[in-house]
Amino acid sequence: MVAQRAHAVSITTRDRRMNQPDEDKPRASDAEHFALDFPYRKSVKIRRDLKHFDLWLRATYEITIDRPIPLAFVYKDFFLSHVALYPHPAMPGRLLSAELENELRRSGLLEADELSCQQVASIILSVIRWQQHRYKKIDAKNLLQELLPLYRQFQWMTRNKELTYQSTLKSSRVLNVFRRHLAQSTQAERDLLMILLTWGYGFSQSELVQLNIDSLQINRRPLNWTYLRSDAPVKLDHMTAVSMFTLLCENVDLMDLKSHWLMNRQDGARWRVLTESEIEIILERHYRYAGGLYGFDYYYVPGGSTTPDLLPQEEAAFTKALKRFTKDLFAVPGSTEEEHEDDDWDAAVRKISLQRISAEAASGIHDEQVDWDAFIQNKGSSIN
Repeated sequence: MVAQRAHAVSITTRDRRMNQPDEDKPRASDAEHFALDFPYRKSVKIRRDLKHFDLWLRATYEITIDRPIPLAFVYKDFFLSHVALYPHPAMPGRLLSAELENELRRSGLLEADELSCQQVASIILSVIRWQQHRYKKIDAKNLLQELLPLYRQFQWMTRNKELTYQSTLKSSRVLNVFRRHLAQSTQAERDLLMILLTWGYGFSQSELVQLNIDSLQINRRPLNWTYLRSDAPVKLDHMTAVSMFTLLCENVDLMDLKSHWLMNRQDGARWRVLTESEIEIILERHYRYAGGLYGFDYYYVPGGSTTPDLLPQEEAAFTKALKRFTKDLFAVPGSTEEEHEDDDWDAAVRKISLQRISAEAASGIHDEQVDWDAFIQNKGSSIN
């Protein structure tokens, strides 16, 4: 009797599975089917490569690998985000967000060691192969011809220990690129403020190390944020002031304002001030990234004219944000705006800090190496 019941249950379950709607069944993606056409070891590698690129693509551009990717720009971004642009044993070199890097590691797609140019190129090659297979209009030859110079350049560049950014500190074109394309890193706001003050106002590494909230002065009417530099006060443009305010808020959240220094770095469970050499390394990495991805010598808007510092509508957006932030800083419950027109900046920030603290108290890969030079010479046989 028990055997008959078990047999009946088995038949019923099988019938349900047979009658299950197709949309409820898990399906392998087209990219996975593509990888299965290769020998086993290569199939495993290609599937890992495609999954790695897809996770990065979703996090960076909010699109998937199952759509055409014809722009070399996207592959360049992947390349520059994964290699150590300025190798240094004391600091990680990848420009990936902490969330994405953790996700890649949880998925077994990334290890602690930095990837070499050849390893990253190998992943990109798997994606281009898939793209040409799935979308016949993708011109793999043109993509590779555009990517090869970048690959060769950064093979040499990633071994170069010289600080090349210093030669462009007075370049308005370099500053324009940085202002239009925000820094990508685990502490993006800190790095962006560092970049804006370096290229926009000529701050030295020693000045950045000493950067602190006690040297800020704010006027609400007219809207004016000033940093009291050692030699002379510096009136900050609204984008730089917004960046400084955002970094200040991050410091309040992370450090409870135990330190007034803005250029901090987390070492395990503690926070400390960056050193001058660490600041130079960060600046160099961002300089190489922006130069490799956007270019400095030929950076233009689609219309052909040189890109302005900021468009009027962009300036207006930063001004609006800064007005709101400034008003919130000095707002006191139950009082009029005029009563606290000249409130002290330090007192306002410390009040915010104390309120937050009080509320809280209450409440790696080792893939096969690809020789791109040899691959380019045999494009037809390598891609198919």
